[in-house]
Amino acid sequence: MIVENDKLKHPHGRKKIWRYMDLPKFLDIVTSEDLYFSNCSAMSDQFEGMLPGDNLKQIKKDYIEKHNGSELEYQDLVREVLELFEEVKYNSLVNCLIMITIESFTL
Repeated sequence: MIVENDKLKHPHGRKKIWRYMDLPKFLDIVTSEDLYFSNCSAMSDQFEGMLPGDNLKQIKKDYIEKHNGSELEYQDLVREVLELFEEVKYNSLVNCLIMITIESFTL
């Protein structure tokens, strides 16, 4: 079943969408017409769904420059942001697909 969502951008034209999987999984998707979404917190990468370190550096720079904030205030902000991302991680479902023009899988 396709559920429309006005907040999602739809690709224009004909795009290739890649997903590496074994044949039984592919056949299940084709026959059931369903996609499986894993809970983000169940992924093997502990940082999946978390805010990348470079983003935290940019938040610090912006916060200190624009709000004349102190280092202590910034640490409070970071703690709140990380707690928010941790909560979102446990309430998010993911299915990894990629739109590229060439195959990216390497052995």
